[in-house]
Amino acid sequence: MLFREYVELLYQAYLQDKGYLQTLRDKIRSEEFNQDQMYDPAFENWKEIKHEDPATYHQARWTYYPSPVDPQAGVFVFEEDQKLKRQLEMIKDCTRRKRQRDQHKKH
Repeated sequence: MLFREYVELLYQAYLQDKGYLQTLRDKIRSEEFNQDQMYDPAFENWKEIKHEDPATYHQARWTYYPSPVDPQAGVFVFEEDQKLKRQLEMIKDCTRRKRQRDQHKKH
């Protein structure tokens, strides 16, 4: 028996001893849980998700490029916004100049 298997068995025994596993099993079997699961959008059927639809993804910076061979097997690319990139460069430049000024004041 591997040490990992031993730890898993020990942890499972601990959970059973505390009654956590039985509580979870009862909750999963309950009608309320099944009803919540049926109407919860987080439990969508993954086969119905359209990967090429940009509304599927919450971040606007992701761009989908469909494959010319198989449109279902496209690629998502994170595209950095150029305006944000320029702002970040400006902030870095300002902090660099401030550090240089502070070093010149010390000398």
